[in-house]
Amino acid sequence: MNRFCGKVLLFGEYSVIKGGKGLALPFFDYSGALEKLDSSLKGDCAASRLAEFAQFLRNSSILRRTLDLDKLEEDISKGLSFESDIPEGSGVGSSGALCAAIYSDYHLKKSLKDIQDSSNMAEILDHMALMESFYHGSSSGLDPLISLAQKPALVKSRNKIEFVSFDFDSEPELELYLFNTKTSRRTSPLVHDFLKMCEEPSFELEAQEFMRVSDELILATLTNDAKAFDELFYFLSKWQFLNLRPMVCPSVHALWLEGLESKKFYLKLCGAGGGGHYIIYNRSPEKAFEQELKGRGAKKIKF
Repeated sequence: MNRFCGKVLLFGEYSVIKGGKGLALPFFDYSGALEKLDSSLKGDCAASRLAEFAQFLRNSSILRRTLDLDKLEEDISKGLSFESDIPEGSGVGSSGALCAAIYSDYHLKKSLKDIQDSSNMAEILDHMALMESFYHGSSSGLDPLISLAQKPALVKSRNKIEFVSFDFDSEPELELYLFNTKTSRRTSPLVHDFLKMCEEPSFELEAQEFMRVSDELILATLTNDAKAFDELFYFLSKWQFLNLRPMVCPSVHALWLEGLESKKFYLKLCGAGGGGHYIIYNRSPEKAFEQELKGRGAKKIKF
């Protein structure tokens, strides 16, 4: 069985739902794969959840024509399991990887390579969104698409996503880490709160500035413009701490402030926030600080 990676939304949290851009990367430190286990070894709860998912897929006329659901249900009855080290409820694509695995392994006509080389990614994105809506109520389809294609993607608008490559002339100077708070969270209430905040005209104006900075950070990342990236990341980190406090997990408050005050590193949300993962930008040239980050369980993000 193929393995499917997690994903990191590097920039675009909250701004994507307001029409801004987003930049997402595959994250290969986390991954999962479908495995056929002895049904007696498989937990009833996990089996029931997969069976419920299969029934959800069957209720979609589009997915019924795309996936071999008879085979999927047969395999589930025999102990099919998604074995994954991707933390759930933490913004790094656990449900997306599962959707990608099922789409690839049970597609009626296409192999994984055919899917990855497809010229019609818009259709695949629609399929991914339909599948992942089982877990989130609604989905852009971005997470499973990243896991499926295993390529970085630029979100230009809600319905326009294109794959990008980082063809830097030199090694990227941007040192970013993924930090796990080990606190799970649900995305939808946080998104609801953000949209509610945007109903206030004063906050809406602030949010437009936040979106502008986020879009500029994406450009600085794609062009390896370290100076612009450094200045913009500081602004974004400070803005999020001051204006999106409900989305900042209490366990990272002190670390976030330490970074802003020392200017050795800055934090930002990774996805919805509230718990899960955060992104740390390490500005310090000291190797000791890099080791400290790793000692805290932070994982380096590779471009």
